[in-house]
Amino acid sequence: MQKVLSFLYFMVFLMNANAQNTKPSFTGKIDDLYYVAKAPEKATANASAIILLHGYGSNENDLFGLASQMPANYYVFSLRAPYVIGAEQYQWYEIKRASGNIEINFEQEELSRKKLIKFIDQLVVKYKLNKNKIIVAGFSQGGILAEAIGLTAPEKVAGVACFSGRYLPELKPMMKSKAQLQNKKIFLAHGTKDQLLAINLAEENYKALTALGLNVRYKKDNIGHSISATLLKEFNLWLVE
Repeated sequence: MQKVLSFLYFMVFLMNANAQNTKPSFTGKIDDLYYVAKAPEKATANASAIILLHGYGSNENDLFGLASQMPANYYVFSLRAPYVIGAEQYQWYEIKRASGNIEINFEQEELSRKKLIKFIDQLVVKYKLNKNKIIVAGFSQGGILAEAIGLTAPEKVAGVACFSGRYLPELKPMMKSKAQLQNKKIFLAHGTKDQLLAINLAEENYKALTALGLNVRYKKDNIGHSISATLLKEFNLWLVE
């Protein structure tokens, strides 16, 4: 499993290796969640914001490499997960594979999810953001968590994006009703050659979310466990619709 997870981190690194080097406009910490951030090119009241959640074994600097390729009128906040794995490596919750199944530490997942929901509220106040224009997006474990926020606290976000993730059945008891989720905006993206979270998991995720009445945009690309320029372009188009 360690080899698999190390490879996962390597793939995320490659994803950003060619991204424009973006220097943070500022950094911060709310409770125990650290972040790096890019401010909008023009300061405006009630600005929109994108909150980025990295994958297992990564850190806040990883997805931030994509911030310069996102709409210029958004704040972009890239967070660090609270649980330490090693030097510059963090997780939102522990995971392991057993008999072909993925098992998670659901107590840690729930704590991270609650911290993020509280973080959103505090971020809106601190930076005077438009609470109705908050997007949470993540890759792999971070994407799964972003989706979890959309399913359990849809009132906190305008939409969520899940890159290379999956549906988390453990959430069912905490999910809001179908009426409360109706037409909530979700973006799914996955590589057809994903060797860590196979494409069938994305298909299952899409079916589960659409069955709940969610407004799902689902895009695929001929890549592995990563984010391609094509998928990032589709995400940006989805953002501004």
